[in-house]
Parts: sequence; C-alpha cells; structure tokens
Amino acid sequence: MKTRLTLIMMAIFMAASATAQTEIRTTGKAYEARKQSFSSKITSISNTKNFRHSNTAYDPIMEIDFQIVHVADTMFTYNWDEFSASFELEKREVFTYENEKVILIVEEEPMNEGFYSSRRTHYSYHPGGMLAEQTIDFFDPEENMWIPMIRKSYEYDQQGNIIMEEESMWYQGEWIPHFRYRVEYQLNENNMKEIVTAEYWSSFIDEEKWFPSFREQYQYDDMGRVESIIFCAGGNVEFVTEAREDFFYEGDATEYSTIIINELMDEEWIATYKITDMQWHNFEKELIKSATVYDKEYWDDLKPDFEEDEWIPLFRWSLEYHPVLDQVILFNEEVFFGDTWFPLFRVVSKYNEHHFLVNKELQFHFDGWETDYGIAVHGYFCEKGQPLDLRLLVFDAWESDQWQNFQWLLFEYTKEEEDATSVSPVKPAELARVFPNPVNDRLFIASEEFHSELQVRIFNIAGQKISEKTVNTSAGQTSLEMSHLPSGIYMVSLIAGEKQQTVKIIKR
Repeated sequence: MKTRLTLIMMAIFMAASATAQTEIRTTGKAYEARKQSFSSKITSISNTKNFRHSNTAYDPIMEIDFQIVHVADTMFTYNWDEFSASFELEKREVFTYENEKVILIVEEEPMNEGFYSSRRTHYSYHPGGMLAEQTIDFFDPEENMWIPMIRKSYEYDQQGNIIMEEESMWYQGEWIPHFRYRVEYQLNENNMKEIVTAEYWSSFIDEEKWFPSFREQYQYDDMGRVESIIFCAGGNVEFVTEAREDFFYEGDATEYSTIIINELMDEEWIATYKITDMQWHNFEKELIKSATVYDKEYWDDLKPDFEEDEWIPLFRWSLEYHPVLDQVILFNEEVFFGDTWFPLFRVVSKYNEHHFLVNKELQFHFDGWETDYGIAVHGYFCEKGQPLDLRLLVFDAWESDQWQNFQWLLFEYTKEEEDATSVSPVKPAELARVFPNPVNDRLFIASEEFHSELQVRIFNIAGQKISEKTVNTSAGQTSLEMSHLPSGIYMVSLIAGEKQQTVKIIKR
C-alpha cells in the first residue's frame, strides 16, 4: 500500500510563497510521491537547484518574507518567552544596501545596556543581479577581530540557470571547499534542454569523486512541445532510471492538459498516476489553477467496485491567485471516496494593501473547516508599505487551541519620509488608543471599552522594563507621566486578560 503523496501537496503549497518551509500534517489514506514527479512541472520548484537567491532580512519558520521593499535599515527581533510571559530581545540587525540590494547584514546581540556585534554576512552579485557570493563572519571578542567562517559562491549560465554552487570553510588562513554542486545542460539543435545532469562533490565523502544527484532526459514533439521526460535518481555510483512523465496537449495548445507518470518495473514502464483536467493561471510561470489526480492501485475502502486497469480518482486541486502578486491565496484539495468528492484541506493566505503576507492558515475539513496550523501578523506599516512594528503569532492545534505569541519585530528607517507617525493599522480591535506620538510629557491611553484592570508596561528599545502600572479605563481615559524619561524609542505594552496590544512611541 502506498503512503501519503505528501510532496505533491507540499509542492503546490510551496508555490503559494517564495520560500515555503511549513510542514503539512496529513491524516488518513495517502499516496507516495517522489521528488522527480510532475510536481516539478506545475510549480516553481526546480530539480536543477535553480534556487531563488532573494535577499531577506528575516525568514521565520512561518514563511513571512521580508523582501527588499520591506527591509528597514535596522530591525530588532524579540522572541516570546513563555516563562516570563514577555518578549525578550534576541538581536538587532543592521542592513547596508547598494543599488537596492543588501550587501551587508550585521547581527548584534544585547549586552548590558548596549549591543555587541556577533555575526555579519556579506553579499556580492553578478552583473545581471543574481547572487554571486555570500560570506559569513563571526566576531571573536577575545581576539577583538572578525573571523571568516563560511563562503558560498554561485555560477550561472546565460539563461540564468545555476550551474555551480560551492560551499567553503575558512581554515588556517584560506578557504577550503567542502561541498560542490554542479548542473550541466545539453541542448538540442533548437537550443532546448535535452539532458540535464546534476552531480555533487563532498570532501567528507571522497575528494576524488563526483556523485550523481539526478538526471532528466527530454523529448519534444514536432511543435517543440515537451513530449516526455525520463527521470533518473542518483545512486551511490551511477544514475538509476526511476520514472517517466508523458505530456498530452489539446490540439495545437502550448499548455499540456494531462500528464501520465510511469514507473520502471522489471524493465517495463507501468503507468501509475494520471494528472488531468489541468487548467492554468499562467503556464509560462508554471502556475496551475486546477487539476485532478488518478491512480491505478487497488483501494478497498475507496472504490470497492474497482476494475483492473481502471483509473481511480484520488484527489483534485483548485487554486486562486492574488491579482497582482501571482501568489496563491487559496489552495483547496478534495479527496475522492466511494463515488463522491469530499473537502480534505485548504491553505488560505491573506495579503494587506501593501502586498504583505499577514495571515496564512492550513485548515482541515471535518464537520467544517478547522485551522490546524497558522501564522498571523499584527502591526503597523507606513504609507509606503514598509513595516514599522509587527507582532507574529502562531497557531498549532497540536499544541493549543489558542493563538500564541511568537515574535515581535521593530523596524527603523533613516529616511525622514518614513515617519513612524504615518502608519496604517493591520490588527484586530485595539485595547486602547495611545497618543500623542511622538510624546513630550504626558501619554494618554483611551479606550471605548471598560477594562477594570489594564496592565501597562513600558520597555526601552533594549527590551528592559522601565515601568509597570495597572490602571482602569472606567473614565474612558487615563494618562502616564513621561517627562522623566530620556528621548528615544519606547514600547508600551497593554494587557487585559488574554488580550494584548503593543505600541511603539517616540519620546522627545
């Protein structure tokens, strides 16, 4: 019996975000997938390791991408500490840019009332803008100097495909390679891929040998459309043929509408999966809109009246995309049972008006849709769409039935036009309104709701608690004296029961 075809589901899920890493939990009957399946054709995942080398300031496990348009000059990262029930400052990151690309990130850790540099990452680029080299240094406080640690370099062909990746470690004053990955493209007379071969080398395994990773062999029809691809997996010494994909088109269409996946068994190709009814959102970008998957394996509980050599429907997908970003905002999977389609799970993503991902949830269908795992972003953005103050929450049904604090991110900009007083809120109903901001002497807290106990905490930018006070809002408004505090940035935390709100203020 086959196990869950998890990779196929994850491949579609990954298409919803550039660098998706989220684990999808699955239950019930499932089906086995291999890396060299049709999933590589209907998503932007490439078996040739043509990675998207985007510069991100931060990439937490919940897939929140801070791309260049969102990156500030300085970012503070606070992690939620369950023991103290508060955010603890983890690090400060300082970014340097050139031609709108990050060229240096310096990580600083808190110490006493200041920070000390602990790690820095340099980036350099090819003339076409693709990442050429990345080096990571660590600071040695005893020697009072930066020590090189890791270097990664990348080479590309004229089409932008990566053809060489190398990772080296600093040892005794020089860079010593310990891992290489290379991809070779053989083209036909029409300059189309005919054979793609990938190999890897590791000094930890054998410094004299390259080992096979994968191989793809392409065949085309008279119209130049892909007719079939044979996939070979990497063995210990040589490539092993495993699967073949056959592509079918409707008339003269350039988009294929059906794929049949064949497995090599006893030197004979056996059709095992069929993906059909394929509709495309954008074929050039490999963004699929819908598809249905069939199998030929016998399933007692799924189809008791099974006939030999009959295609059995397994599951089908439908996807919706953001009108501007071409990112998946809804991925839905249904499973076929008996003679009926049933909803199984879906992934729902929401973006704000600045095209920033603010919510993503994996939901399973039981009596109704129930969230199994999710990430939410509450906070403030400036009018240009750059984040100023974000709080990241996660939901994990296996751990709790409540959304939990995860991280708190603060951004600083040196440009005057990014005034922190010009913000647009992206958060649920607030506990209270905090004003004025910036503040000189007295800070007011006003709420439309009565909170018998509203806990107010004030933290400096280093995460140190400056003051704590419990107030009530029976009069609709209360105030705090701020004149004694030095000028700078402070965080005001409001807590009422299980609700919490955090506001960044500027003290003049």
